[in-house]
Amino acid sequence: MSTFLGICLLILPLIFFGIYSNHEFDLSLSDNLKKWKWGKYFAVILVLIYIVYLLMYGHSYVVMGVDETSTYLEDWVLYYLVPGLCLAAVIYSKPVGYFFGDNSSEFGSSIKEDVAFMLGLLWLLFFTWQIFLESL
Repeated sequence: MSTFLGICLLILPLIFFGIYSNHEFDLSLSDNLKKWKWGKYFAVILVLIYIVYLLMYGHSYVVMGVDETSTYLEDWVLYYLVPGLCLAAVIYSKPVGYFFGDNSSEFGSSIKEDVAFMLGLLWLLFFTWQIFLESL
């Protein structure tokens, strides 16, 4: 049950930015996947590998030889919500760029989209690498 809730928490930012993209910009999912198509596919595959990893090992970790399963709120946010936000920033880069950079009028819309994509992908790579290294 906790894995199901975690995956729902991972998908929640995707649903939010999908609705925001459709409502504010009239962009479907295929419209959002046009620019940097292979980078976005790479991010989706990386998150799918991450989900399989969580299904196999859970979000348990070993502390001083004792196996403890963490159910704290910080761990739920760390293991599930942050990768969901990073993936949403990669897939829905135009709405995320406008959502977080709406007050910066000196940058063009293309720059906001580029920055959202790059930051989302870099954070996703950093985050998954950090989680995989913690489990070793």
